[in-house]
Amino acid sequence: MASVVLLFFLNVSITTSPKQYGCFKEAVAKYGIPKKVRTDQGMENLDIARYMLDNGYGMITGKSVHNQRVERMWRDVYEGVLSYFHDFFFYMEEESILDHLDERHIYALHFVFLSNINHKLDTWNEAWANHRLRTVHSTP
Repeated sequence: MASVVLLFFLNVSITTSPKQYGCFKEAVAKYGIPKKVRTDQGMENLDIARYMLDNGYGMITGKSVHNQRVERMWRDVYEGVLSYFHDFFFYMEEESILDHLDERHIYALHFVFLSNINHKLDTWNEAWANHRLRTVHSTP
């Protein structure tokens, strides 16, 4: 059976290489080194790619739209976690409570909700990591 583990979610206002790499190293300490890693082609993933290749493991880069499992996973993340926050924030905009163009509002949103969103994503990730994968004709 194929095995896919979502190593981490990084939900921050600015994604940087040190943040990505730090989360990756925490995941490696928890799960071990994966045989291969799939990321987009962002420069923030360079340290992860270097680590994987220097240690003789695989690195796949590209858009997730070419990977049905990844696309399905993102749909599940949205439905299981993010839709609640999306709908709530949209409601706040409709009621003129939130102005997404105002940096102070965005800062306040991050301050109030970011840790809760991260907690919900971590909880979802733990549950997702324990589900069985369906494969085509039972092949990896």
